[in-house]
Parts: sequence; structure tokens; C-alpha cells
Amino acid sequence: CAATNNVYTLLQTDIDAGTVSNTATADSDETGTTTDAESVALTQAPSMVLTKTGVLDDTVVAPNTESNVGDTITYTFSIQNTGNVTLHNLVVTDPLLPALSCSLASLAPGATQACAATNNVYTLVQADIDAGQVDNTATADSDETGPATDDESVALSQSFGMLLTKTGVLDDTVVAPNTESNVGDTITYTFSIQNTGNTTLHNLV
Repeated sequence: CAATNNVYTLLQTDIDAGTVSNTATADSDETGTTTDAESVALTQAPSMVLTKTGVLDDTVVAPNTESNVGDTITYTFSIQNTGNVTLHNLVVTDPLLPALSCSLASLAPGATQACAATNNVYTLVQADIDAGQVDNTATADSDETGPATDDESVALSQSFGMLLTKTGVLDDTVVAPNTESNVGDTITYTFSIQNTGNTTLHNLV
């Protein structure tokens, strides 16, 4: 038949379902009704992009001019739905933050949303400062996609310095008389080194 108004426009719920199924009915004066069901498969392409950002707070532990053990990095996470399917049960995990809680119930195609993260603060240890940066990778997953990852590297300020203290103690009892210094008396020296920077020093001689 020469049909009009026979074009259906897809909705997001159709794409999320993956098919459009419907039934048409024909009738005439002479016959009963007859029906035909049709199911049209729709192409689904679920995908997402995770963005992880770390902000260093080097004012937690003095001095504020350098990174110190006990300073913190606060991480935030946002997810963009780059596919054509609504995503569900999105969860972000991070091995650097084992107690991290960061999830979204759903995310529409084209939308970007930050999760309300808790336990998302990392406290610096000496090994981090010695390395000069904190590197780690977060992973986001959902019911519809495979995992999406994002790497983040936060640079840490390093300072190098040391202070040498040398002390000499005279022993004037080696050679008599003990009331004065004599040839053969000795001075014993001791040395101590203070690391005045924020980075571990090696092979001090």
C-alpha cells in the first residue's frame, strides 16, 4: 500500500533495548484481522571515558615550599558516556585508594558527570617524594562496557641539602704531663650529617 506517516523516530529507550519490536494489523470488509510482528535490531556502541585529576596540598606539613611526608593529594573522577547507550552501575576503583567510594547509578549518552567520591585523599610517604611524583591508574566499569582507565601523575617538589657537623675532642692524657698538650696527644673527631632537604640521600661519604 502507498503508506504515509510510516516513519518511526527512535527514542533513547529503543537504543537501550537494542531492538524496536511492534505489531501491525490488517483488516478488510471480507476478512478477519491479520497481524504481523516485526523486530528491527539496533546497533549498540557502549563506551565511556574516565578522567582522573589529582590536586596536591603541600600546606598540610611545613614547610609549604616543598612536598613533605604527610602532605596530601585529593583525587576527583568524572566519566563521560561516549557511546549511544545509557550506562548503569558505573563504579570507579583505584589501587592507590583502596577504600575509594565513587559510583554513578546511570549516565545518559553524551553526558559527563563527576562522582561524589569519598576516601579519595592520598597521604604522601617518603618513597613518593624520593620518586619525585605519584603515578597511579584508576579504572571505571559499568554493566554495559568494559573497563576504562586513566593515568595520573602528580609532580612533587624535591629539595636536596645536608649539614655536616664535625666535633674534635682532645685527649691530653696520652703523653705526660696531663696539664698541657704534648706531642703525641690525640684529637678524636666525630662527624654527624643532617639531611636538611625532603629527599632521601644515598652514598654519603
